[in-house]
Amino acid sequence: MTINIFQRRRAIAEIATQKGHQTLAQIAQALGISQTSVWQHQTARQSTVSTPVSEFWASAAGMGYLIRVVVAVFYYFGITAVFI
Repeated sequence: MTINIFQRRRAIAEIATQKGHQTLAQIAQALGISQTSVWQHQTARQSTVSTPVSEFWASAAGMGYLIRVVVAVFYYFGITAVFI
């Protein structure tokens, strides 16, 4: 099963809230990912908790909004080439 980073972050958060305190090994085994990935996602989540707006950008609604803004900028300014 292949999941993207946003789905993985959400899955880790859901397991942590539904089943209470678990070790990194238990969460990693439940999701089928490495313990270091679980640790990285948990530390990233803890660092973003201090900023209330970051929860919006990490959600599906925030990602959808960001995509709409980028598409609107491309449409409005007529950007047709990608500059590297």
